[in-house]
Amino acid sequence: MRLLTVPHPRRARAGFTLLETCVAPSEVFDYAYFINNWGWFYGKTIYAKGSVRSNGQFDAAGYSPTITGQPHYDEVSWNGVAATLTGYVDDNGDGLKDGNDGGTFSGWDIVAAQNVQGLGGQASNQHDFQDKVPMPNLSDLSLYESSATQENGSITIDGVEVSDAVYGDEPGELPNLFLVGTAAKPIVISGPVVIRGDVIVSGVVTGQGAIYSGRNVYCPNSITYANPPTSARPADNTQAATEAWLTSNWNKDLLGLFARENVVVGDCTNWLWQYYENWWMSDALNSSLEDAGADGIPNTKAGRDGILGTSDDDLLEGDGLFTIEHYSAEDEDLGLIPEGMSVGDPLAGSGEDIDGDGAYDDGANLADVVLTKPLDTATWGGNMPLGGIASYSSIASLYANTLDAIFYTNHSFCYLVLGGSPANINGALVSRNENIIYGTPSITINHDSRLLGGASGRASAYLPLALQPVEVLRTVILDSDPNHCAEAP
Repeated sequence: MRLLTVPHPRRARAGFTLLETCVAPSEVFDYAYFINNWGWFYGKTIYAKGSVRSNGQFDAAGYSPTITGQPHYDEVSWNGVAATLTGYVDDNGDGLKDGNDGGTFSGWDIVAAQNVQGLGGQASNQHDFQDKVPMPNLSDLSLYESSATQENGSITIDGVEVSDAVYGDEPGELPNLFLVGTAAKPIVISGPVVIRGDVIVSGVVTGQGAIYSGRNVYCPNSITYANPPTSARPADNTQAATEAWLTSNWNKDLLGLFARENVVVGDCTNWLWQYYENWWMSDALNSSLEDAGADGIPNTKAGRDGILGTSDDDLLEGDGLFTIEHYSAEDEDLGLIPEGMSVGDPLAGSGEDIDGDGAYDDGANLADVVLTKPLDTATWGGNMPLGGIASYSSIASLYANTLDAIFYTNHSFCYLVLGGSPANINGALVSRNENIIYGTPSITINHDSRLLGGASGRASAYLPLALQPVEVLRTVILDSDPNHCAEAP
C-alpha cells in the first residue's frame, strides 16, 4: 500500500510408506497483512498491529511504517467461560515467552528494514528468505458449498432470509447478491455462505460467519459491526492480555469476506478511484500475470544472488510460456484424476498457475474490477430496492474508512480511501496483490486475535483451507515385493 502524495503413496524397496495430510485453515491468516507477491508499506503513517508477511520481497522504501508484531500460538481452547492459548511460538529465538515475538516476515529480502518502526523493525524480529506459505485455492468452491450446507449457513436482513447456505444453486435465484445493512436492519450472518456470483456488501453487520464469492466482493462503503469487540486489539501482546481479550470477545461479531477473484472497496466508478488504482495496478513490481516462474513471484528471474546466468536463476519467469503440469496416464492408473477431468487436462495450482484455476491469467486491469452490471432486481438478489439504484456512486464512497472484516483474495485487493479520518481494517488483509492508496492521516490494520490458534481458533470454521505438510506415519518393509513378477519355473 502507499500514501497518496501526488495527483496521479510413495513405495520404498519391498514395502510401503504410509503418508498422511489434511486441510486446515491456512497459515496466511496468522498475519495482519499477508501478500502472495511483493509486499510494501510506502507511508510513514501505515500501522500493522500484528505481524506482516510477503511471499516475495517486503519493501518499506524510504518510509517509516510501524509493525507491532503478534506472537503465534499452536492452539486456543474455550471452556465456555475463558480462552486459553497454548503452543507459544518463539520465532525470535530468545527463549522467552514474553509477547515480543512476531514481526516482519518475507520470502525474499526486506528492503529498508532499518526504517521500520515497532517490534517488526528490530533485527531479531525481521525474518527474510523464509519458506513460501501457500495460499488457499478458491477456484473450486464445492468444498465450501458442502461445508456451508452442513453448517446451515444463512444471511438474513430484517427477519427475512436473503440467502441460505448456497446462493445461486436453486431455480429463481439470481447469481449476484446485494447486501446493505443499517443499525436498525443489519446484515445478519450465521456460519459460512457461498454466493456463486458477485457480492455487494456494506453497512452494519452482526453475527459470526463468512461470505465466499464466486467472483468479486464489492464494498462500496464502510462495513461496521453492530456488536464489535471491546477494542480492536488486546492491551498488549502478552499471553495474559491476549487471553483476556479473547475471553471478552469470543462471541462478538465476526465476518469473513473471501473472493475467488477480487475485493473492491470504495467507489470504483469514480474517475479518481480508477486513475489511482490503474496507476498502482500497472506498476511493474505489482505484476500479476502468470508467467512469474517456478516461485510464482515476478522480478526474481536472477535469483537471490541477483546475477543472471547463475544456478539459482528462475528460468521459467518471463519466457512467454504458461508452464504447468498436466494429468498423465500414470495419474489415471493411480486413480488420482478428479471426476470430470481426464489425461492431458491441466493440474490446477501447479507450476505457474498462481491462483489455481488451471488457466492462464494476464495482468490485472480495471476491467477485472470495475462494476458494470445494472443495479436492479433482475441482476441482484438480497435487499436491492424494487426500483433499483440509479448509480453505484449513490451508494458508494471514497471515504470508506472502516472495514470490520477478514479479507481474502488470491487476486487483487483494490482500495482508495480519502478524508480527514484515519482508515482502519479490523480483521486481516490477505491477497496476492494489494492496490491500496490512502489519502487519510493514517491507515491501520488490526489483526483480529480470534484468528490465532490455527484449526482451533475462533474463526477457523469460516476460513479458506490449505493442504497441510505431508506427515510420514510409518514405513513397513514387506517380506517380498508385491510388484516383482515371479520367475517362471
